[in-house]
Amino acid sequence: LKSYVLFQDHDSYRMFEEAYSAIDSTTRQGDWFADVDMHGGKPRRQHFENLQAFWPGLQVLSGDLELASRSLNAFWTIWSDWGALPEEYDFARRRLVATRTGLRYPLRPELIEAT
Repeated sequence: LKSYVLFQDHDSYRMFEEAYSAIDSTTRQGDWFADVDMHGGKPRRQHFENLQAFWPGLQVLSGDLELASRSLNAFWTIWSDWGALPEEYDFARRRLVATRTGLRYPLRPELIEAT
C-alpha cells in the first residue's frame, strides 16, 4: 500500500488489495488476527505478537477505519492491562505467553506508530 501511495504503482495496489482481503478473510477472529496455516488457512494459534501492532495504522491508510478502531482498541487493552505490549499474548485464553526470552518488553514502537 505504501508503494502505491508513494509511487502510484497500481500493480502494488492490486497486490495489497488481494493480500489484505485474504488476511481479513482467513486470519481475523473478531478484533484479533490468528496465525494460520499458509496452505489451507486453518488456524494454528491465537496469539497476538507485538510486531502485529502496526496493523491498525495500515487499516487506517487503506480506509478501513471501523476495523482499525477495533484492532487498536483490542491491542491497547493489552497495553493497559500489562503496561506494555508483551512479545506474545494468547488472546483466546487472555494470558501472557512466556517466550524463551521471558516476559520482556523490547521497546518496539508499532502500537504508538499506529495511533
